[in-house]
Amino acid sequence: MYLATPLLAVVAKFNELILKYSFYVGMIVAEILPNLFAVLGFKYNQTNLGVPILTGSWVIYYVFGYLVKNDLFTYRESRIIYGLGFIVLIVNILNALTKSEYLVLNHVTLFFYTASLYLGIKYLTERFDLSKWANGFKLAASATLGIYILHPLALEFLDLLFFKVDESKWSLYLGVLRNPIHVLIWPFIIYFSLVPIVIGLRKFKPIRYILP
Repeated sequence: MYLATPLLAVVAKFNELILKYSFYVGMIVAEILPNLFAVLGFKYNQTNLGVPILTGSWVIYYVFGYLVKNDLFTYRESRIIYGLGFIVLIVNILNALTKSEYLVLNHVTLFFYTASLYLGIKYLTERFDLSKWANGFKLAASATLGIYILHPLALEFLDLLFFKVDESKWSLYLGVLRNPIHVLIWPFIIYFSLVPIVIGLRKFKPIRYILP
């Protein structure tokens, strides 16, 4: 990500259309094709194609955030993303209810759900006057990096507590990664739990350098 940022910054400055094009290419290469080929039973090595053209899954989230922040999606594109996000949500709930029994349900990318959630949050913040909450949002936002550092530990704790499985049992853990509770509930619990923890820990000077 850090190596690609200067390149993406130049592209964004001179031609944002190319940046959107790279987002769509990355979405196909990193999210759609791997899941489609898995359902069809084909072997697909994303690295061979994704690395040379900088379309790893992390890149599309990175670029997507820029496109949303700068309102570069058309009304129609936004509605399509919302629709796909809702479909992904329903599919993953069905997949959890059927305990990943059906292959076609077990290989649906979560990207569109994440993307639609991000778009929705941005829409709500622009539609409603949240100025009276500005200080609270600013304080919570200041803890974001600390939350990012600690969230893997919190995520593993919740999965062990609720699902009784962790990454050491990878074949079982794959099902957990797509479980609606893991996808929909844990992020909110982790975020709102870690905000006061990170803010409190930063009061101790040595920890302030670890959790900026």
